[in-house]
Amino acid sequence: MAEAPENLDQYLPHWNAEQLLQVCGDMPDMLAELVDLYLATFPEQEQKLRTSLEAGESNDSRLYAHDIKGSSANMGAESVRKTAAAMEALAKEQKLREAMKLLDELHANFEAVSMVLRGYVNTLFDEEEEEEEEEEAREPSPELS
Repeated sequence: MAEAPENLDQYLPHWNAEQLLQVCGDMPDMLAELVDLYLATFPEQEQKLRTSLEAGESNDSRLYAHDIKGSSANMGAESVRKTAAAMEALAKEQKLREAMKLLDELHANFEAVSMVLRGYVNTLFDEEEEEEEEEEAREPSPELS
């Protein structure tokens, strides 16, 4: 199974590496695909949430915040998950103005966690390439005839 980065403390409270590794296990390609999907779909989810809040649509706002909360939980994006959970609760109570005040925090947390996720995926594949190179170096080279 892949391991969490050594200096994990510097990424908290933004990211819970163990959560992401539970979802993906020892499958770096799957991990990279899930991270890419999360990073690619978040801006649209965020915009839908913003639009529904601005339109005063409590139920839609709650659902969009819930979706962001769930996808962020799967990625271990703790700061995003917590902010989305607070927004979901506020929307459920029809406190949309208060929920709107958290949009900047949600976006800033996503920016922070996206840097961490990209960096982690890059590190993971760099380590995988190094292991392959080491393995190739240990294999005897075929003799020329």
